[in-house]
Amino acid sequence: MQTTTIPHAKLRLSESNVRKANGDSALEALAASIAEHGLLQPLIVSPSAGRKTLYDVHAGGRRWRAIGLLIERGVLPKDYAIDVRLCENEDAAAREISLAENLIREAMTPADEARAYRDIVAEGADAEAVARRFGVTVRHVQGRLRLADLAEPIFAALADGAITLDVAMAYGSTGDRDRQAAAWERLSTSWQGDNPQAIRRAIAEESLSADHPIARFLGEAEYAGCGGRIERDLFASEGEGQWLDGDLAMDLATKKLSHEADIAALGSRLAWVTPRLATHVTYDDTKDLHPYWPRRAEPSADALARMDEISDRMTELAELLDAADEPDVEIFTEK
Repeated sequence: MQTTTIPHAKLRLSESNVRKANGDSALEALAASIAEHGLLQPLIVSPSAGRKTLYDVHAGGRRWRAIGLLIERGVLPKDYAIDVRLCENEDAAAREISLAENLIREAMTPADEARAYRDIVAEGADAEAVARRFGVTVRHVQGRLRLADLAEPIFAALADGAITLDVAMAYGSTGDRDRQAAAWERLSTSWQGDNPQAIRRAIAEESLSADHPIARFLGEAEYAGCGGRIERDLFASEGEGQWLDGDLAMDLATKKLSHEADIAALGSRLAWVTPRLATHVTYDDTKDLHPYWPRRAEPSADALARMDEISDRMTELAELLDAADEPDVEIFTEK
């Protein structure tokens, strides 16, 4: 058995190669990786029976197809030579494949991938460049970078395999590490700790959407002026997004409503007005209340005189309107 190089055109897939479909969704990613880093592991081949000039590929069929894709696109030359481990026959190739399967290392975990992308970005690359380099989507890279920025105990749990990728992504639904950590403290030891939907709901409950009634009552300027934080996605405009400090917003709205209640009490001369920060008043809030009919104050002398003037003027206008219906009558009005 020897390691050598053989031109791509002299290689063909072995009949025993189980991966024959060219529609592999990861083929583009593999081709991008080979273009960037080269072939990291040689193919395992043996001479083709009856075709002395050809060699059968027993292991590495996807790598062979990816290189063929790069040759078609002009990225690699047509006579590109591929590193191979040449076995004398199919039986020897099978033994080599078995050995390789036992020695090859495990696939990179999401945590390791997140760390790798983070380190590359820290060196000056952006998500688009990383995506091109590894043949993945920009969204995939951005998702892994969000994982790399998880609160420390959550990322450690992902790296150790204590939580699944779906659970980690649920905590990453917000970029606020304090909110992530707070949710982790509450849920990690509860029966909902492995439920991504429950984690997302818990995180969402600590924030307010910009169109929430409380947010609309308080106003973004007042909330932000008191240190409130707003998280917007790439496509959100002014006035949209999530208010991260839900407790702060509730406190500010309650104080604002209490101030409005004091003004209402003074204006109506009521002894008290109870504020309720809600869009609906419950029965328990009103069951002990009784109808109140305020007494009307008697008008002052000036008010009575003004009322008489208005009444006289209205009578005068009514007479003028009646006279307008009669023929040959001239109407004079004051200007």
